Parts: sequence; C-alpha cells; structure tokens
Amino acid sequence: MSPVNPGPGLRERRKRATREALTQAALTLAAGHGLEHVTVEAISEAAGVSPRTFFNYFATKEDAVVGDAGEGMARVCHHVRTLPAELSALAALRTALTRELVETPHEQATFTLRMAVLEQSPSLYPRIMASTESAMRELTQAIADRVGVDAGHPFPCLLAVVAGSAFRATLMKWHTAGGTADPAALLTETFELLAAGLPDPKPDPNLAPKP
Repeated sequence: MSPVNPGPGLRERRKRATREALTQAALTLAAGHGLEHVTVEAISEAAGVSPRTFFNYFATKEDAVVGDAGEGMARVCHHVRTLPAELSALAALRTALTRELVETPHEQATFTLRMAVLEQSPSLYPRIMASTESAMRELTQAIADRVGVDAGHPFPCLLAVVAGSAFRATLMKWHTAGGTADPAALLTETFELLAAGLPDPKPDPNLAPKP
C-alpha cells in the first residue's frame, strides 16, 4: 500500500498563510487607496506582521500585489498528470481548472481585487505577464508528460496558452458580470467552445447591424 501523502507541514502552512495574508492586504489597500499611496509598512500592519517579515516574502509592494500563482498551478499540474487517461488533454485541463475554481473560492475574490488594482495601475501588467510565463512553462511540461511527448513539441505549449487564456477570459467575464454568475459554468461553456473548434456563434437578433 502506498503511503498517504501527509501534505505540507505546519511551518510550510504558516508560510503560505503569511504570504497569502500579505497579498490580500496589499490588494485590499491598493484597491481602496491606489497603489502609489500604499506603503510596505501599511501592508505589513494590515497583515499582522513586521516590515522585516514582509521582505522575507516579497521584494516590493508591487510583487505583493501580483502574488504567487505557484501553489495553484502546482495543483492544476498535478491533476493534469493524474486524471484518468481516457480523458483528452483538453478535457483534463477543463476538469483541473474547474476543480481549482470550485475548491478555492477565495481566489475569485482575489482576482476581483487584482483586476481593480490593475485598472488603476496598468504599469503592473509586465509583472503579471512575467509571473504567467513561469506558470505556463509548468503547465506545458505537465501536458507534455500527460500526452507523452517532449515539452518542445508544439502541442503542449499551444494547449497551455489556449487553456490559460480561456481560464482568464472566463474570470474576466465573471468579473465583468459583477461576480454573480457561476464561474464553473462559465468555464464549462468556454471549454465546450474550444472542444468544438471555436465555431462562429449565432448572431444575436437583438443587436442592430453595424453599417
């Protein structure tokens, strides 16, 4: 019998909780007051730690706002590698990302705050893109492992980018709708379109034709 994975230890869980608290504090303060008016001292106080502790986790307040998607991506990659083999890679990604949405509802609120901050401070986008690049490399490798090809094959990278864009588009739609829709249902709709090859949608009869 395989040993049960005990999961992260107490020290690691505390470190994760501190990192998450700092990111949440940075986002909440930046969304409410503007990032330029927020200090590391204010973020640290809101998170209940010292500025010295802050710098153990983040080099700047901007890094705290961007946060770290590593833990969530690690979960998604684990599911991509271990879901039943009869699922296509696209279906496995849909399942993994849906689980992430359903099992981590706090991430939806974090996304909403981060979007509010980005709308005020678009200069943060390069940092977001740099963080995304690392996550996409991890996902590309997980897809390559699942389908049994080298990570340099075009399929894993293309699917990772497409799925990542679909996930972001789903969250954007959810955010634009005021967070009232079911994000898992929106993600299902998005991936069904991908699986169908992105056919043209039927025209909306309520929209006036453009000249």
